[in-house]
Amino acid sequence: MDLPNKVIRVKHQDIPGLMPAMTMSFLVANAREIEDLQPGDTITAEIVISESKGRLEKIGRAKKADQEIAAPVADPHREP
Repeated sequence: MDLPNKVIRVKHQDIPGLMPAMTMSFLVANAREIEDLQPGDTITAEIVISESKGRLEKIGRAKKADQEIAAPVADPHREP
């Protein structure tokens, strides 16, 4: 994510009639809509195409990125 330049990198699904699934950078209309996003978050957005350029609008977080939970450390003094 490049907040000052209003750019977000997105791994998106197939957009029928427009482009296949891929990972690419998109301009965003409003940087405030991406400032709280974290890598791995799932978003919803509208893509607006004008003059062969695309940008994302109405961006929202649909799901937070899965957080890994550290595995418990085995106690060497405890019997299994």
